[in-house]
Amino acid sequence: MKKEKINISIVSHNQANMVKDLLLDLNKFNFFDEILITINTKEDIKELKEFKNLPIKFIINDKIKGFGENHNFAFTNSISDYFIIINPDVRINNMNFNNLIKYFSEESVQLISPKAVDKYNCLQDNARKFPTLITPFLRRISFFRKNKYLDSKNYNEVDWVSGMFMMVNSKHFKKLGMFDERFFMYYEDVDLCKRIKKAGGKVLRINTEKVIHEGQHSSHINLKYLKIHLKSMLDYHLKYFLK
Repeated sequence: MKKEKINISIVSHNQANMVKDLLLDLNKFNFFDEILITINTKEDIKELKEFKNLPIKFIINDKIKGFGENHNFAFTNSISDYFIIINPDVRINNMNFNNLIKYFSEESVQLISPKAVDKYNCLQDNARKFPTLITPFLRRISFFRKNKYLDSKNYNEVDWVSGMFMMVNSKHFKKLGMFDERFFMYYEDVDLCKRIKKAGGKVLRINTEKVIHEGQHSSHINLKYLKIHLKSMLDYHLKYFLK
């Protein structure tokens, strides 16, 4: 029986220290074939090169690229059956990756993600309903930040999951056209899940597996990122609802 090839893509934006911690986590597992690390901004990666036992391939950008463009490039420069996107600020203490993969046995399942918790093991909302134009404003109110998908079941079929951890079926990902590179940052995960659903596919959050993720929420504290967030939001709604 042919072994399924699984590759991981990580993009660092001057986050070598976080990537190092993530690599220490991944060092406990042996399910993957290649880890593609994209260095999006100039930084010291000497410590990352010390992981000689991990199958790491570095991609060094000569200019800053967006989230989708970086992961698309990593995907097209590798061969895989399943492709995993992981943000540097994710921690993985324990996970049964075989349990994740088994959900792909249903042909319509195209993307899965584990549930995300914070350092206190509180459930985070990495799975959400598709946004409307007023969703970002409603989420300023605590009631609307409550999780719409509870983790009492083994898994939930959801509208979309955060790009902090996404595992895709490579065949379907390629057929969909990968990430839409018009989104530089933010909403590329929403857009990908939207296209999956429109094509009749399923997006699942697997509640029996989890990662730790605090989230940096740059757009909440930085005007530059807030502008990017608002532009991506507008581009998304123009693409689907305001034609």
